[in-house]
Amino acid sequence: MNFKIIEHKCKYFIEYVDKMIQPSADEFFNLVDVNQLKIYKTFSFNSILAHAIDYMALIANTMLIENNQKSKRRPEYVKTFDQKYIVEGAEHINHKFRLVDAINNSFKHVELVSYSNFLVFNQIDRIKAKKI
Repeated sequence: MNFKIIEHKCKYFIEYVDKMIQPSADEFFNLVDVNQLKIYKTFSFNSILAHAIDYMALIANTMLIENNQKSKRRPEYVKTFDQKYIVEGAEHINHKFRLVDAINNSFKHVELVSYSNFLVFNQIDRIKAKKI
């Protein structure tokens, strides 16, 4: 097994957590605490988390390939991560990785339209309005 490749990917991931995820999470939760969170910050933070999931899957696949095993598709990892990081007895906070995935995917389908003092989030056939 080529440990140098895996070590390099892991070092990058740790650096990504330290320099991107942690500062973004701090800012995100500070904004939540003072009720100042904007929709674009939510999608930005979600994109940062989605990239982390991609990289976790890349590292895991690299290890499989290095061991002459068949690689997995991203959705398989998302399901595995949700199972691994489950909170026993908690109904609403599990499936975190699938939620990040779904939000990240849905962002491609959002159309923002302003009508006087309303901002409308139009996703496919569902329209949700928020007074601004």
